[in-house]
Amino acid sequence: MSNNFNSLIKENWENREFIEVISHGLTQLTNFLTDIEKNTQYKLSALNEKLSVIEKNLSLIECRAFSVLNGGDVPAGNANQNLFQETNSRQTTAVGEGAPPPPPMASNAPPPPPPPGGGPAPPPAPPMASNAPPPPPPPAGGPAPPPAPPMASGGAPPPPPASSGGPPPPPPPPPM
Repeated sequence: MSNNFNSLIKENWENREFIEVISHGLTQLTNFLTDIEKNTQYKLSALNEKLSVIEKNLSLIECRAFSVLNGGDVPAGNANQNLFQETNSRQTTAVGEGAPPPPPMASNAPPPPPPPGGGPAPPPAPPMASNAPPPPPPPAGGPAPPPAPPMASGGAPPPPPASSGGPPPPPPPPPM
């Protein structure tokens, strides 16, 4: 009888540990998915703000184009220019100082990338280093032929400079 009782206690204990492990895993998964949902809602809100600014700018441009196409002149008044500047300023602050901070992330989740336009500009790419002296100025009589590339010890042109190992810098944003 005691043997049955001991095996029953052992099975119950193993089941309890299994249930605790599964419950803990489900709790972590729930927290992770909740963090993703909050982060997604924040990003969608920021995108919605930007989209509304773009829509306002587009309607302003459409009105101006329609006016010009129908024989009108582009109004020289400050009202349209002020509206355009106002929507541009809203666009720059939509994700900047005026926006709420992003929701907190779980401790094991990577931090979200900084919003575009809200942080400092990335540092400029370093200029290509070259050990060759600068080319001499062209003579006054006409254009000089381009200088020959420096040759390596084997007579072949030198290999291209090695990359820094990181991804290439992002292209500059288009002008507004």
